Amino acid sequence: CQYVENSFNKDECYKILFVGASEINCKLIHQWKRKDNVLIALTNRSPIPLKEIAQKEDLEVLNWQNLSSWKDFDVVIVGTKAGKYLLEDSSDVIKTKVILDLSVPRNVDPKLKKYKNISLLNIDQIHQKVTATQVKQHEKLQEVDSFIEKALERHVGIFQKKQRNAQQLLVAGA
Repeated sequence: CQYVENSFNKDECYKILFVGASEINCKLIHQWKRKDNVLIALTNRSPIPLKEIAQKEDLEVLNWQNLSSWKDFDVVIVGTKAGKYLLEDSSDVIKTKVILDLSVPRNVDPKLKKYKNISLLNIDQIHQKVTATQVKQHEKLQEVDSFIEKALERHVGIFQKKQRNAQQLLVAGA
């Protein structure tokens, strides 16, 4: 979600097309439904799961025969098993900024990467980004832990020094 959100201005409204009624797409749809500035559409080869999911999540439905209109969506997330490229290069104007291919095998033609306005990531690249982010977060947590530990040691030292001074004053006053 964060990668897609970073591709747009904070208040900008954008349209996402989910291709496929896969489990991963359903989980992502559920996450995206919490966003205010997102319009979501779903398409699927089989009409039954398409209608069920669309009704449950209150989604716009794109008929499978109209999949070529993917170019009109700002974000396209493909999570299906087609065995061929579903999104391919064409001479049409492509409005899409982000394409995430979660399919194995891939269902998005890698030639789409040639367009400078499109950020195309496949499942392996997404995994690398997630792993890199997790490593950075872990490093930051270690820095915070170290900072807290040092601050705690300083405060304990100050407290102990005050305790000793108070004891010395009591002994001197007696």
